[in-house]
Amino acid sequence: MKKVFILLAVLLSSLHSKAVSTYKEQMKHELQFVANTYRTAYAPSEWKYKYIAWDLDNELAEAMGQIDSKQDFTVKDYQKTLKNFFRSTQDYHVGYRFYANERATLPFSVKSAQGKIYIAHINRDKLSLTAFPYNVGDEVVEFDGRPVQDVLNELAIENGMGVARTDQAIAELLLTSRSAAKAMDVPRGTVEIGFKKEGADKPSHIQLIWEYTPETVNYNDVQNLPLRSDEHDKSISSSLTQSTVINKIKDTQMSLLGWDNLITNIENPFAIGNRKSFVPMLGKLVWESDKENHYHAYIYKNDEGKLIGYIRIAHYMADGVQFSQFKEIIEKYQNLTDALVIDEINNPGGSVFYIYALNSVLSDKVMYTPKHHLRIYPQIVADASDTLLKMAEIKNEE
Repeated sequence: MKKVFILLAVLLSSLHSKAVSTYKEQMKHELQFVANTYRTAYAPSEWKYKYIAWDLDNELAEAMGQIDSKQDFTVKDYQKTLKNFFRSTQDYHVGYRFYANERATLPFSVKSAQGKIYIAHINRDKLSLTAFPYNVGDEVVEFDGRPVQDVLNELAIENGMGVARTDQAIAELLLTSRSAAKAMDVPRGTVEIGFKKEGADKPSHIQLIWEYTPETVNYNDVQNLPLRSDEHDKSISSSLTQSTVINKIKDTQMSLLGWDNLITNIENPFAIGNRKSFVPMLGKLVWESDKENHYHAYIYKNDEGKLIGYIRIAHYMADGVQFSQFKEIIEKYQNLTDALVIDEINNPGGSVFYIYALNSVLSDKVMYTPKHHLRIYPQIVADASDTLLKMAEIKNEE
């Protein structure tokens, strides 16, 4: 009987080792697919080599080595490896997002100014003044028992792309909003934070509880699925990365963060892509757009008595309706105002075509596309052919 148990244990161990080995091979197969996508579609590769010595083959070899470095290399380990592979380009237009919904948030956000970190926004629906006796403008000095800037530095290193001020801003967003979709470790439970009120000599501390959303994507089920062999499928069939990678490498929408999950609280003027930004009212209000209008816009009078137009462009993801609203606002400004202020703070980007549409309203000259390097591959040729056919159907300016 003892021999049977030993034999069974050996068999189970052997099956586990085989499953781990097979699963690692799938990871490597997918990683090779990602690298091949870069070879095919990533135009800045030569310039990146000159600028930061970025070499695709070296980055691929390092990522492959990480997969082999651990006996039980988990899906989360793999996602972090892919994340670092993407980040190696130091390219904020290379977005990434994984199939995961575990996340944790705190009901306030922070912003740095002159070397200090301050509360920028508080969700008072979740943090009453009684429960949270702090206000916007109070300084944040400690986070989870550590100087808050140390925590921000770690977040910047783990999630940034190499531009210090941009990475600091990204870290400030992530301090109170962590997501497994960005291959982050998601906290849960309590966190102690030290705040210094205006005029106070010493900080006071308070415990908050992370608002935690558990993971519902179970990759253990994925692991147990049989893998397709190369004989049956020469192309990659991936439940972990393929569709995400293809979409995100080709798509610049929401590219700064791949952080569409942070566009959640329309009342937080410090969040990404919100209709209103934290820019204060610039003068005496003369006119303001309706709340239903896509654009927050107003006309104000400055100290010299001049009328100035203001318009907030929160992002570049819109359609013909929003474009018409933009045209109407600019036409009003053209007739009534002396100058124009455009607010693009925390704009995550979007459609280049839409940007040029807006630019065309702001100029009486032909708008030319800046020259840039584009890697042409069959899909681009096919898409261009379809576009030319559609353009041939255009018969008038409208």
